[in-house]
Amino acid sequence: MATLRGVQDWGKLAKKFNTMGGRDDKSVDPRFFVPGKDSEGNIAVTIRFLPSPNGEAIVEESRHWFAGPVDPISGKGEVYNEACPRAVRKKCPACDFAGKAWGDGDKDAYKKWGNKSKYVGNILVINDVNKLENNGKVFLFRFGQVIWNMIDEKMAPKSKLQEPVIVFSYETGANFNLIGVKNKFNNGKKLIEYDDFKPSIFVSPAESILAEDVITAADAGLHDMVEWDEDNYYKSLDELKTKLSTVMKLEGGVSTVPTPVHPITAQANADADKDMAAIDALVKGETPEVTTETPAVSADDDNDAIMARLNALTS
Repeated sequence: MATLRGVQDWGKLAKKFNTMGGRDDKSVDPRFFVPGKDSEGNIAVTIRFLPSPNGEAIVEESRHWFAGPVDPISGKGEVYNEACPRAVRKKCPACDFAGKAWGDGDKDAYKKWGNKSKYVGNILVINDVNKLENNGKVFLFRFGQVIWNMIDEKMAPKSKLQEPVIVFSYETGANFNLIGVKNKFNNGKKLIEYDDFKPSIFVSPAESILAEDVITAADAGLHDMVEWDEDNYYKSLDELKTKLSTVMKLEGGVSTVPTPVHPITAQANADADKDMAAIDALVKGETPEVTTETPAVSADDDNDAIMARLNALTS
């Protein structure tokens, strides 16, 4: 499974995923679970992760969502909003593009262009303390890395003293106390409020037994997961390349707009170019130029310094 990368503005990211799932203020997708909150914004729900009627019980929604270079006339940039095929271990041109920025030392650009992941699965709401009308219903639940890690740890515990639990099983699975508390995150510019689900915890299977009629009703209410099938959710490699080229104004795989480069990387590149130019002059038998910005040195001293840097470059 892919992981969330870098430091993000969680508020904006959450809003994007709400829109992707049809859960923004303008359009609410009734299939997706919206937990109740108390007067302080806290969440307290007991849920049960369920199997899927078709495909995997949990699917990964990994997407790239960014704007390209700004058009000087319109003042806007085109948007790249596409599912990332790296989630199903396939090549992704946007990941390659973002990886080039990372390799160039521009981590901010990588964070902007890189993929962000959420996960989706069916759940049964057993008890929503703050929204009783959710109780007994089956929803699709979109969640992040924190909860996914808890599922992973429960199903494949690191300690041999812990028994693995197939949390999606009706008969031997475990209920999950979804506990969300208001927290704040400093993105470097301001404090962003978000729901912190770290206090959440699985209940023991012995305390999670479901009645037969509850199982029957839940199984009948499972939501179809076919829209996340590989052939439906991901575009072809050629389609993604074309979209990326259009958004980022690429020609032959190279952007016509200079990619931002970190100042440290830019200085290192400039120093390397300067050294290579001086080495080329040495090979041609030319005397290295001495600038007025540094104390004058002999040609031998200058040559020794250049060769030392050459050795460093080649090693």
